Amino acid sequence: MIEYEFREVPGAGTATFATQDISRWSLIMCEKPLISMRTDQASKTAVDIWNEYEAMSDEDKAKYQTLVYTRPNLVLARRSIIETFAVDIGGWTDEMQHMAIVAATFWTNCFSTSAGPYVASVYHANSKLNHSCANNMGQWTLEDGSQAMVALRNIKAETYISDHPEMQIVLGGSVQSRQALDDMVMWLRHWFAKVQDQTESGRRQACADELGMSLPDAVSVCELGIAILRHILEETHTQTQQPYSQIQPTYQNLESFTNISEDMKEQFPEL
Repeated sequence: MIEYEFREVPGAGTATFATQDISRWSLIMCEKPLISMRTDQASKTAVDIWNEYEAMSDEDKAKYQTLVYTRPNLVLARRSIIETFAVDIGGWTDEMQHMAIVAATFWTNCFSTSAGPYVASVYHANSKLNHSCANNMGQWTLEDGSQAMVALRNIKAETYISDHPEMQIVLGGSVQSRQALDDMVMWLRHWFAKVQDQTESGRRQACADELGMSLPDAVSVCELGIAILRHILEETHTQTQQPYSQIQPTYQNLESFTNISEDMKEQFPEL
């Protein structure tokens, strides 16, 4: 198996480096999951994840606890537990907090799994990799839930094995970093999960505050998303000659992002 190691990079967190030259199509790692959620489960709430965690061995629990979690996912996990048990914040217990951390860790580190009976899995080593591993690595899932990583290009020793954080692209007339695009995707996930459907402005603000989000940021985030969607529309139209309105869901998402941006501009005219 290919040699690699995790290192702390100032300003970028944990990164994965090759400790030897890696040839294209080499198998870098293949790892069984610590915890998986089955596709046929009725729900994937924080309690569902906790029940799977409780069934793990002490050794696997110790490995699981080395993984990090994000504050927005912790907020979502706490809300899931409160809704499940119908408790208010005064009834919050240490066990519920532990349950929330376990669920937040799962949502922060899980990979979608494409084979077998599982929909998402968390791994001890793989989950520490940058999940947006292009342009160096590709991944696939085996029937038992194991995840394999292969090199999509030749990778030199002492270079990033999982990603190039300095990778940039021109969108909407400006240069965007890969990190900025990853941040945009994460921001939008939280927005559409909890904020977008709140029609009352006070409630929308409260939800955003809980997630550590700023409502005015929706303008810049959506404008970046609009630039990406327009690029996709143009490329798809050029290749297929389809009318723009028939290129779905890109066209629909473009309308949605535009509406959000205009709504926030109206709410915050100083933007």
